[in-house]
Amino acid sequence: MQEADLRSETKYPKDFFPPEGIDLIEHHSVINWQNDGIWYIYAKPNIEHTLEEAKLQGQLAFELFKGEKANMLLDIRDAPPLSIDARNYYGSDEALKFVKCICLITNSAFSRMIGNFYFAFINKRVKTKLVKNVAEGVTWINQL
Repeated sequence: MQEADLRSETKYPKDFFPPEGIDLIEHHSVINWQNDGIWYIYAKPNIEHTLEEAKLQGQLAFELFKGEKANMLLDIRDAPPLSIDARNYYGSDEALKFVKCICLITNSAFSRMIGNFYFAFINKRVKTKLVKNVAEGVTWINQL
């Protein structure tokens, strides 16, 4: 799909939209872009995020960041759950070596509460937070 098509055809949430002039990178299940030191990832609705997709994202991080770590803001509000294999890959040392912090945007207050508890007390390898909107996520990332 052409970049212009990705901007007009994709139904992004109103608060999570790629600015004009920013290069977009599309995979089967996500659309990526970088802006102001943050790697934005929009998880497409109704598309299963498989282990193969997760490894493609890992390869993309390797190519884009050349060993540097990235601040990541993911909009997962309308995405289906990850496959178990994809989730395990994203929690692996291989995938996390390119990640400075992860901020996930979710619709569910319950998911945010459980997720923030999990990441604060169980998974301390990468700073992670679940938030309700883009502004809250960007603020959190910029305060790190």
